[in-house]
Amino acid sequence: MSDDGADLGMNACREYRGRRVTFDDDFMRLHLSIGARDALLRQMEIAWPPPPRIFLDEGATLRVARDGDDPAFVMVRTSMSEITDEQRAGMTHVCRGAEYRYLTEVEA
Repeated sequence: MSDDGADLGMNACREYRGRRVTFDDDFMRLHLSIGARDALLRQMEIAWPPPPRIFLDEGATLRVARDGDDPAFVMVRTSMSEITDEQRAGMTHVCRGAEYRYLTEVEA
Protein backbone atom coordinates (compact mmCIF):
# COMPACT_ATOMS: atom_id res chain seq x y z
CA MET A 1 0.00 0.00 0.00
CA SER A 2 1.24 3.49 -0.75
CA ASP A 3 1.60 6.34 1.70
CA ASP A 4 -1.45 7.91 0.00
CA GLY A 5 -3.74 6.28 2.56
CA ALA A 6 -5.90 9.37 2.85
CA ASP A 7 -6.52 9.09 -0.88
CA LEU A 8 -8.20 5.76 -0.27
CA GLY A 9 -10.51 7.15 2.42
CA MET A 10 -9.17 5.34 5.49
CA ASN A 11 -11.93 4.67 7.99
CA ALA A 12 -11.43 2.82 11.23
CA CYS A 13 -14.84 3.44 12.80
CA ARG A 14 -16.89 0.45 13.93
CA GLU A 15 -20.14 2.23 14.82
CA TYR A 16 -22.71 2.52 12.07
CA ARG A 17 -25.19 5.14 13.26
CA GLY A 18 -24.75 8.22 11.08
CA ARG A 19 -21.36 7.22 9.64
CA ARG A 20 -19.90 5.26 6.77
CA VAL A 21 -18.54 2.00 8.11
CA THR A 22 -15.85 -0.44 7.06
CA PHE A 23 -16.51 -3.80 8.69
CA ASP A 24 -13.69 -6.20 9.56
CA ASP A 25 -14.69 -8.64 6.80
CA ASP A 26 -15.35 -6.15 3.94
CA PHE A 27 -13.06 -7.25 1.13
CA MET A 28 -11.88 -6.64 -2.41
CA ARG A 29 -11.20 -9.40 -4.93
CA LEU A 30 -8.45 -8.52 -7.38
CA HIS A 31 -8.37 -10.52 -10.61
CA LEU A 32 -4.62 -10.49 -11.28
CA SER A 33 -2.61 -12.19 -13.99
CA ILE A 34 -1.59 -14.81 -11.37
CA GLY A 35 -5.22 -15.45 -10.39
CA ALA A 36 -7.81 -13.94 -8.08
CA ARG A 37 -6.64 -12.64 -4.71
CA ASP A 38 -8.81 -11.39 -1.85
CA ALA A 39 -7.75 -8.62 0.50
CA LEU A 40 -9.54 -7.29 3.55
CA LEU A 41 -10.20 -3.57 3.23
CA ARG A 42 -9.21 -2.82 6.83
CA GLN A 43 -5.81 -4.45 6.31
CA MET A 44 -5.35 -2.33 3.19
CA GLU A 45 -6.62 0.78 5.06
CA ILE A 46 -9.39 1.30 2.52
CA ALA A 47 -12.85 2.50 3.52
CA TRP A 48 -16.16 1.06 2.29
CA PRO A 49 -17.24 1.67 -0.40
CA PRO A 50 -13.88 1.13 -2.11
CA PRO A 51 -12.92 3.45 -4.98
CA PRO A 52 -14.20 2.75 -8.51
CA ARG A 53 -10.65 2.69 -9.94
CA ILE A 54 -7.38 1.70 -8.31
CA PHE A 55 -3.77 1.69 -9.44
CA LEU A 56 -1.67 -1.36 -8.63
CA ASP A 57 1.91 -1.35 -9.94
CA GLU A 58 4.55 -4.08 -10.09
CA GLY A 59 5.78 -3.15 -6.63
CA ALA A 60 2.29 -3.80 -5.20
CA THR A 61 1.73 -0.10 -4.57
CA LEU A 62 -2.02 0.42 -4.25
CA ARG A 63 -3.70 3.82 -4.54
CA VAL A 64 -6.65 5.54 -6.13
CA ALA A 65 -6.12 5.69 -9.92
CA ARG A 66 -5.45 9.13 -11.39
CA ASP A 67 -5.70 10.59 -14.88
CA GLY A 68 -2.48 9.82 -16.71
CA ASP A 69 -1.77 6.52 -14.92
CA ASP A 70 -0.53 3.72 -17.15
CA PRO A 71 -3.75 1.84 -18.06
CA ALA A 72 -1.86 -1.47 -17.78
CA PHE A 73 -1.82 -0.96 -13.99
CA VAL A 74 -5.32 0.48 -13.51
CA MET A 75 -8.02 -1.81 -12.15
CA VAL A 76 -11.74 -0.98 -12.27
CA ARG A 77 -14.46 -2.10 -9.90
CA THR A 78 -16.71 -4.40 -11.92
CA SER A 79 -19.15 -5.32 -9.15
CA MET A 80 -19.85 -4.48 -5.54
CA SER A 81 -22.19 -5.57 -2.77
CA GLU A 82 -25.18 -3.29 -2.33
CA ILE A 83 -25.76 -4.06 1.34
CA THR A 84 -26.03 -0.87 3.39
CA ASP A 85 -24.10 -0.26 6.60
CA GLU A 86 -27.32 -0.58 8.61
CA GLN A 87 -28.28 -3.88 6.95
CA ARG A 88 -24.77 -5.28 7.35
CA ALA A 89 -24.61 -4.34 11.04
CA GLY A 90 -27.51 -6.70 11.72
CA MET A 91 -26.05 -9.65 9.78
CA THR A 92 -23.63 -12.11 11.33
CA HIS A 93 -22.96 -14.45 8.38
CA VAL A 94 -22.58 -11.96 5.52
CA CYS A 95 -19.65 -9.94 4.24
CA ARG A 96 -19.48 -7.25 1.56
CA GLY A 97 -17.12 -7.40 -1.36
CA ALA A 98 -16.02 -5.53 -4.46
CA GLU A 99 -14.48 -7.12 -7.53
CA TYR A 100 -11.72 -5.52 -9.62
CA ARG A 101 -10.34 -6.34 -13.05
CA TYR A 102 -7.63 -4.68 -15.13
CA LEU A 103 -8.94 -1.79 -17.24
CA THR A 104 -7.31 -3.28 -20.34
CA GLU A 105 -9.21 -6.55 -19.73
CA VAL A 106 -12.56 -4.79 -19.26
CA GLU A 107 -12.15 -2.61 -22.36
CA ALA A 108 -11.05 -5.53 -24.57
